[in-house]
Amino acid sequence: MSVFDLANPCTSVEIRGTAEILPDEAERLPYDLSHRYLGVDPPAGQDDESV
Repeated sequence: MSVFDLANPCTSVEIRGTAEILPDEAERLPYDLSHRYLGVDPPAGQDDESV
């Protein structure tokens, strides 16, 4: 990922790394993120909605 300053194109930040996509069968990610950053459960989704 690269981010450039539009006011000064010579200034930038770059992040490099390896990403891995892992299955979340228990669909815990929304709960973990919501509790970490908001401290509450996420809003309820629709019955036919998949995370």
